[in-house]
Parts: sequence; C-alpha cells; structure tokens
Amino acid sequence: EFWIFAMAVVGLAYDERMLAHKNEAKAHPECPARIEAIWAALESAGLTERCQRLNAAPAEETTLRRVHSAEHVQTVLSLRGREQEELDAWARERDSMYLNPASVEAALIACGAVVEATAAVLEGRLQRAACLVRPPGHHVEPDKAMGFGLFSNVAVGARHAQSLGAQRVLIVDFDVHHGNGTQKAFYDDSTVLFVSLHRHDNGSFYPLEPDAGMDYLGSGEGAGRNVNIPWAVRGKGIRNPPPGDADFAHAFSEIVIPVAKEFAPDMVFISAGFDSAFGDSMGGCQLTPAGYHHMVSALCALGTGRVVLALEGGYAITVACECMQACVLALLGEDMPADDAEEDLMGLGPGAPLSGPPAPCHSSLVEEARKRLQEI
Repeated sequence: EFWIFAMAVVGLAYDERMLAHKNEAKAHPECPARIEAIWAALESAGLTERCQRLNAAPAEETTLRRVHSAEHVQTVLSLRGREQEELDAWARERDSMYLNPASVEAALIACGAVVEATAAVLEGRLQRAACLVRPPGHHVEPDKAMGFGLFSNVAVGARHAQSLGAQRVLIVDFDVHHGNGTQKAFYDDSTVLFVSLHRHDNGSFYPLEPDAGMDYLGSGEGAGRNVNIPWAVRGKGIRNPPPGDADFAHAFSEIVIPVAKEFAPDMVFISAGFDSAFGDSMGGCQLTPAGYHHMVSALCALGTGRVVLALEGGYAITVACECMQACVLALLGEDMPADDAEEDLMGLGPGAPLSGPPAPCHSSLVEEARKRLQEI
C-alpha cells in the first residue's frame, strides 16, 4: 500500500513556441497537435486552473552539456538559421528525424521547461510538475540525435536536479519504446536509478538495440542501477498478448517500487510515453488511463514526493489526452473519478483490459528480470 500527499501544488509547463516544430513535407505522428490537444483537454477538464503555469526559457548550453557532449550541443545549435533543404539533408543522415527552421528553438524550450520544473520542485515552489513538451527526448544519446528528438530532456533535468543538491535521482520510463538515450547517459552512474518498461520483442522493436534487454543492468559503479522490463509481444516465435494495466502493475509491485524504495531517491522523474496505451497503434500495448494513474500515484508516494513528469511519445491524440489527465490527477494526489476508474474511459469498447491478473507470459518475464537484478 502507499499514500500520496493531499492537495499537492502542481506545475504545468507548456509553451506555444514548441508548436512551430513540425514536418514541412508530410504528416508525421510527432506533430504539434499532440501537446496542443493535451493542453486543451486539461483546460476543458478544469485541471489547468488547479495547477500553476510554468514559464519555459530555452535551456542553456552549460546545462545541456551536463549530459550531452560539447560537439553534439554545438552541432545542434549550428542548425539554427539554415535553409530547409540543409535541415532535411541533416535529418536524413540520422535515425527517425525531421527538422524545420523552428526545431532547435522548440527543443531548447522543451528541455528548458523540464529544467525550470525541476528547479521549481527542488526549491519548494512546487511539489510536482508535468511538462507538456516536444520534441521528445528519451531516445537522444549524449552524442547523437535520434528518435524524433535533439536533446535528452529528462536526463538533462536529472543532472540539473543534482546540480541543485539532489543526490539520488530515479527516472522511470513507461513509453512503449526503450529509453536508450537516458540509459546511455547514466549507465555507469550509481547516483541515478533508471527503470524502463517497454516493448522489446527480443530486439525487433524500436530502437532495435540489444541493450534494451533485461541483462543490461548497469556497469561499474552503476551496476544494478539500470533496470529494463522488456515486454515480448511479437517477433520470431513470439505471439503474446499485449501488456496492459495488470502487467504493468505487477512489474511495479515486484520490481519498480521495491527497487526504488531501497534506492531512496531525493527526486523522481517520469518519462511519460502514452504510446503504451490501449488505442495507440504504434505501440500495440493496452495500458488505460487508470493504469497510468496507478503508476504515477505509486511514484508520488516515494520519499519526498517530489516528481517531475515529462511527455515523451503518444501518437493517438485523443488517447494521450485522457492519459495525461489521469497523470495530472495523480500528481495532484487525487483519485480518478469512480466511473472513469471502473469503466472504459476512452470509449474504446469491451476489449479494454481494466483489471484482472497479469498474463502468465508477462509475469514470468517480470520474475526473471527480478532474479537477474537480485544477482547483482
């Protein structure tokens, strides 16, 4: 069991300048409407009025270099002012990227929003914060842009937290894709615990790297500080049901929360990807808003209760709106409305798995991951 702070003071970071980053050539799932619609949904639900709006300033170069190499930062900053043709050529040379003339500024603001939220929480102005940011960042490596992003927003936020006095930082990533960039930033670091719950499909799911597997547990002083829970759904010889609320809740009760409590973080970051939600065809998983609410509530109950949540993926816009509303309610320390928690909140029909035991294939994977971690 866990308890959460009542009447938490929660900040919301959102800046319309991030809307200018878009694919100029064709429709793209990582589009401005993602955060625009989420903000509108929060307004409609009355949640923006109950939170404090945070102003975002572009992240400074010195802040970015706590995670990224000087060469990476300079390369990205040098893209400002280039023509679209040059930007297209640069993006084509990288994995899953597009750019327009506003992209660098949007990325700096996205990262800066997480930095500002981090400072507000650590300075006691807020208890928690949610950052509606894009481009996302958890795929961006210390020296490489990829996966729709230019800077690793949450990783930079974590290092900023440590610069302000936080000694131990927990990052939990429940985006459907592995947070490879976050993992690489802290793989040998004992002061950051990184936990990623993601589809892996034995290496056949993006980002298509073996280091998303459960055997990658950190190195050197960071041994045991990197935890991967790699769901196997499809692939060669794999035909498993998609993981849903019960499977993620089981992973939390068996691994995430026990490991986090032992680590005793001063600060918690959440890489909130809603592409693991039921109804997002890109992810093919079955989390519901109630499942996200459960996970965020459990993380808010850790230690000091200081939490910063940042948007990562999530490309079914209506679904992402519902899921972010559930997360903000959790950050506020409030339950979901009874009808929403018990019924099909997203109106997706009788297939939505809202309760029940975890699937045997996924519970056995969680048990195996737990044993691997215990061996460290």
